[in-house]
This record gives sequence, C-alpha cells and structure tokens, in this order.
Amino acid sequence: MNNECSLLKLNDTRFNNPHGLADRLNKSSAFDLAQLSWKAMQNEKFREIVSTINYNCSFFDKEGLRKQHNWVNTNKLLEE
Repeated sequence: MNNECSLLKLNDTRFNNPHGLADRLNKSSAFDLAQLSWKAMQNEKFREIVSTINYNCSFFDKEGLRKQHNWVNTNKLLEE
C-alpha cells in the first residue's frame, strides 16, 4: 500500500499494515484522501460499487445450507 501511495504522490499517507484497514498507526491527510478518492472514481467498477444502494447475495454456509444476505450502503448521499 505504501508503494502505491508513493506512486500516486500521496506524501502524507502511511499505512502500518498491508491492507490499509484500521490501525492506530495509519495516517493520511485530507488532501491525500481527496486525491485517492478522485483516482478511485476514475475506475468504472469502483463507481458502480460505491453507488450501489442495496446488494443481495446468496451463498452456501459451511454446512452447505443456502443463505441470503443483503448489504445496505450507509452513505446518506445516496438516499432516494
């Protein structure tokens, strides 16, 4: 992740772990987050995913039973 940040010139961003998820030592500036968001929005699949309000999925659990799950996007800017 830090290599990608370097390539994107996100000079005030540093990740303490390889996945970028919550860690008290991760840091980023508002400017870097805006730059990263702009870059991500250039990707059509990313735009599709983040603009999806609801997503239903069926899967099999470890016992082989079919389950359903509905994910709801909590971004209030997308509310209808």
